[in-house]
Amino acid sequence: MEGPYIARPGDRVEELDTPTLLVDMDKFEANLSRFVDVIINTNKKQWRPHTKGYKSPAFAKKLINAGACGVTVAKLGEAEVMANAGIQGILIANQIALNPHKLNKLVQLLKSGADITLTLDSIQQAQAIGTVCESGKVRCKCIIEVDIGMERGGVSTKNALVLAKGIAALPALKFVGIMGYEGHALKQSENQRADVHASVGQLVAAKDEIIASGLEVPIVSCGGTGSFIYSSEVSGVTELQAGGGVLCDMFYHEYSGRVELQLSLTILATVTSRPTARRIIVDAGRKTMVHWSDLPSMPVALICDKKIPLTILCAEHGVIELSADAPSLGIDENAIKIGAQMEIIPAYHDLTNVLHDRFVLIRKGVVEDVLNIPGRGRLD
Repeated sequence: MEGPYIARPGDRVEELDTPTLLVDMDKFEANLSRFVDVIINTNKKQWRPHTKGYKSPAFAKKLINAGACGVTVAKLGEAEVMANAGIQGILIANQIALNPHKLNKLVQLLKSGADITLTLDSIQQAQAIGTVCESGKVRCKCIIEVDIGMERGGVSTKNALVLAKGIAALPALKFVGIMGYEGHALKQSENQRADVHASVGQLVAAKDEIIASGLEVPIVSCGGTGSFIYSSEVSGVTELQAGGGVLCDMFYHEYSGRVELQLSLTILATVTSRPTARRIIVDAGRKTMVHWSDLPSMPVALICDKKIPLTILCAEHGVIELSADAPSLGIDENAIKIGAQMEIIPAYHDLTNVLHDRFVLIRKGVVEDVLNIPGRGRLD
């Protein structure tokens, strides 16, 4: 029995089965060039892009080939996927659970030669990890997460020095720097540049205090897609983690309009029903893409070159209700037939890509490549 249809290089988009996760490579490469230009070329910082959204070593290697110094991941399992693909310079930007499964996996990865740096925010984590690394005869690089206003994880700025000294005192750990995330500054201020600079300035001040104590701080890491254009300007920052925006969706487009990113990721869907003149049903619902209440918009369908938000996402169906003024917007209701294809821009790709097994890369309407998503499901 045949399995699902899988696109092949050379296929035309209109020949593909649906729903399918598409990446427009011309737009992806334009976004990639924008990150490289701002972070590396203009501000002379290193780039360690976050890969939690696309979970694909093949995509990560495209960024490394463009100049990235490594990758940032969210989970130890994601780090394992990247390391198994030969990627070096892996930063796990979250604290890992201190259970035997995680700790044993960490030691085994380090023994295999994986180049992994952990993020810590307490001496309890440092002591537990230091103990298993010492027993396993490996040494683990560590950075400290500093809370610079996000109020999520992270040690306070006033306690960063104490923790740095505690890590440095453990023989199986190597203190290599600090990180923070300034995403909160994008939500609460009209003067975002000043607020980002002020938040990241706390990170740099913590770095200066640690250096004054006699410790080296080679890594000062920060920056998301919405803020990297500002955080990369701050003197004392050494690297940026922003990376999700290369696959730009409605969320990144909303928060990163100043960065001029192009909408590179879409879902190819098919119209399966036209119950009324204004209602369109497509074969892509919540099992294909997400709507999260914190996001700025629903997924958006591209209809007659117009962006039309989906009205409802059911489990298997997406519902689009055209407004009464659709004809005045240049939308011909009668031209949208059952069986027609349309592209939908996801609301947030971090929560959409994990629903799919592969990306289909397209260029000018033709499939260029198909990339599996081996990090899918690696929540460990």
